[in-house]
Amino acid sequence: MSLNYLKTWSINQKIVASVTLLIFSILLFGAIASFFIQDDLKFLQTDDMGERLHELARKKSDNQIDEVGLFKGIQQLILDADLSILNRWFYVQIGYNLFVFLGLSLVLIKCFEVKELKSLTFKNKSFLLFLVAFVLAISVPKIGKDATYINELIGLDVLQEFFLGIDDLDDKKSLISQYILFFPNADRGWIITVIGLALIPAVGEELMFRGYLMKLISQESNYHNGIAISASIFALVHFNFSNFFYYFVLGVVMGYVYYWGKNLFFPILIHFVNNALVVFFYYSAISGKFFFEFDSLFIFLCYILFCLSMLVFYLNFNRNKHIIK
Repeated sequence: MSLNYLKTWSINQKIVASVTLLIFSILLFGAIASFFIQDDLKFLQTDDMGERLHELARKKSDNQIDEVGLFKGIQQLILDADLSILNRWFYVQIGYNLFVFLGLSLVLIKCFEVKELKSLTFKNKSFLLFLVAFVLAISVPKIGKDATYINELIGLDVLQEFFLGIDDLDDKKSLISQYILFFPNADRGWIITVIGLALIPAVGEELMFRGYLMKLISQESNYHNGIAISASIFALVHFNFSNFFYYFVLGVVMGYVYYWGKNLFFPILIHFVNNALVVFFYYSAISGKFFFEFDSLFIFLCYILFCLSMLVFYLNFNRNKHIIK
């Protein structure tokens, strides 16, 4: 069976096949990654390290410490951890992202898109929009964080605890564990950390969810549905109901930025900066430099900048509809 035959499939067939392959790949490569490092990661749950991690998560869950206190506590845990285990997990996770998102998206585009890689849009190279995308990236984390309050309104966190047995404390412990494994240490510097934590996921996930799935789903319905459905899948594959709306809002924003901006580099930039900010805040907290809290003025500015940035992208879309339909 040639690849040209796959390109003749109906849109619904392509959507079902693509989502199925994505879920299968996530489960398969996730299981393979766990097989190689599962025993090593037990140190985060047992002995003194496990107790200290639990206590740090409890303090954060009870609001006894702020973000600075959390990051400084994480730094101490990293200093006392086996760095070979942390780095082994870090590079396994990089491999996972390369195979599941970047690699699979390229395969799906090759198999199902008639124009193959030429189906991706990079036509709008406005320097102004790159600056606006960067500003948008700085404001989006606060918008997404506020969106997580929707979980409380509809009870997603309650459902997560009921069906999966994961409560707020478990969420905090999982987040801290991820930070311990991802953040820089004495054997792994800041640049490689930003590449692994921010750059590779940004390129791979945006290629999959905005560059491929959003456009594919839009062909069956419309771009608004394509943005919403691809953002929902994007949120679901992070396997964290407590942060579902954070990822959903992020996915919707990047979807419209791609649709209105006509350049996949825009959502990639937003995704990259969003992830890299975590590393920046960690550095700020442990070094005592540049760190600031989200006071009421900054929160207000975030919403103003967010609205203005999205308006700029929308106006650009209306003015440049001729670039691509």
